[in-house]
Amino acid sequence: MSKVDLAVLGLLKRIPMHGYEMTVYFEKRGIDMWIKIKRPSVYKALNRLEKKGFISFEFKQSENSPPKKVYSITKSGEVYFEELLNCILTDCIRTSPFDFWNALKFAKGNITKESFISIVDTRLEMFKQKEKEMIEKHNKAELKGDFNDLPFYFAIVMKSFSEIKEIIKTTLIKIREEAVLPENESVFKKENE
Repeated sequence: MSKVDLAVLGLLKRIPMHGYEMTVYFEKRGIDMWIKIKRPSVYKALNRLEKKGFISFEFKQSENSPPKKVYSITKSGEVYFEELLNCILTDCIRTSPFDFWNALKFAKGNITKESFISIVDTRLEMFKQKEKEMIEKHNKAELKGDFNDLPFYFAIVMKSFSEIKEIIKTTLIKIREEAVLPENESVFKKENE
């Protein structure tokens, strides 16, 4: 499962484009930093996806430049894209928290409301379980005296991580609350699509 494939297919699902346009899109939005998607990885993904039949291309001529391959997603590419999206969002493969938030960018129109809510609920439950495990580890380490000689910066980092966890939990809860509102229906894929 490739995060680069997800980004390339997600973009092509919105609009056909050539490789250079994609790299510019990823760079302008900072996506390249979060999922390590650089020009070579975009072109490798385009070749790989085209060989698998997930995308197709046609040459298009533009003024004063040679023809360019303009890529479009195929039906099988759409199926693969939805599998990738679902897998990353449900953590069926171990992913980083950044992968989840980046994959969420591609959820609009690609996930039903029920699936979206289930994904958020699952993510919240995973988060709560991980939080419980971390508290248990922290308590054991504290009992053993492992925190007696921690440098000041480590204490600051631990406090910051605790604050970040609260922000993430609050964000997921807010997303869950907004997902059920009727005015947000247009964001979701319809059941029969």
